[in-house]
Amino acid sequence: GVVPGEWNHIVIQYINGYWHMILNGRKIGRQKGPRHSFMKRHTFLIGKPLGEHLSKGFIGSIADIRLYSRALDKTGIRSIKDDFHKSMLELKAQRSP
Repeated sequence: GVVPGEWNHIVIQYINGYWHMILNGRKIGRQKGPRHSFMKRHTFLIGKPLGEHLSKGFIGSIADIRLYSRALDKTGIRSIKDDFHKSMLELKAQRSP
């Protein structure tokens, strides 16, 4: 699952009628549904289930969000994850005394 206090990589893909969720390179869920169901209310929510009060949402920082109009293959996803993780480590090293 999500590791509190650590960098986590989350991917959501829509492929052949299914929504797939991948956390840190491991598939953690799949749900059948129409492509438009993810944003059917014209509101894109991250870290907060629909219908819950705003105070029960995501607690933490989001460093990067990317939306693509096409599905990325495993190599493309891994490349983005690795490049971003490397840049976060470099930034952390620059901030350390």
